[in-house]
Amino acid sequence: MSTDSSASTTSAPDDSQSAAAPAARTSGDTTPSNDSATANKPWWVLQLVIPAALILVGTAVPSIWGWVGEAMSEPPDLKIASLGPDGCVPRYSESNLSELKADPAHVGTGVPVLTNGPEYVEMPITLQAATDQAIVVTGMTLNVMSSKAVPKRGTIIRSTDCGGGVDERLYEVTPPPVASAVQPRIVGRGANGVGFPYKVTSGDPEQLTLRLNPVERDIHFSVTITWVSDGEIHTSKLDNEGRGYRVMGAGNLPQYSEKDLHQ
Repeated sequence: MSTDSSASTTSAPDDSQSAAAPAARTSGDTTPSNDSATANKPWWVLQLVIPAALILVGTAVPSIWGWVGEAMSEPPDLKIASLGPDGCVPRYSESNLSELKADPAHVGTGVPVLTNGPEYVEMPITLQAATDQAIVVTGMTLNVMSSKAVPKRGTIIRSTDCGGGVDERLYEVTPPPVASAVQPRIVGRGANGVGFPYKVTSGDPEQLTLRLNPVERDIHFSVTITWVSDGEIHTSKLDNEGRGYRVMGAGNLPQYSEKDLHQ
């Protein structure tokens, strides 16, 4: 008997293909597939990391620049300046009257002589912050560096034709007869009668005037200003480059007027 070679045969299903095929999803199945979660994971990371990074940068950068700015900025400092004691007052010179007549201009460089008024030896002092940071000036001290007897030789020339005074923040002090320190007291009127503390900046300086009452001594002195910045106490000194400022009493020295120099 012959066999029909055209007859078809049914082959068994391939297990490997069946396993690889994805499982069918029903229309009501809401469980996300593993492929979808994996594909969306980088977006979730970016959504969390980027805002956190922006917040960190926004907070850290100003702080860093602020620290750098503070590190590079100049430290607070107080600039104090004065031409020294002056006024329309008598002047002492070691020269006699004949010598002064030959060189009258020398009188102007003489030592200021302390008087009881109406003109006084006064020392204007300007205070100004060196940077934009405000400084609070809290006090002033006069320090007598040396004190000795008034000279017995020399001449005192009295000033004439003095101008009127100006409204000022005035302090006065009587220099002690021995090397020591003393605090001046405010004697100004109105708003100028308000004493320490004062706030000064680079654009808003303050000017004080120190009036020296008479003593019968020949003294050298300095002035110390106390000030505060950032909670720290500092001092600045006016001492005429270490030499001190010299004033003296009249003693028993001969006195002449400026007119006597031209007779």
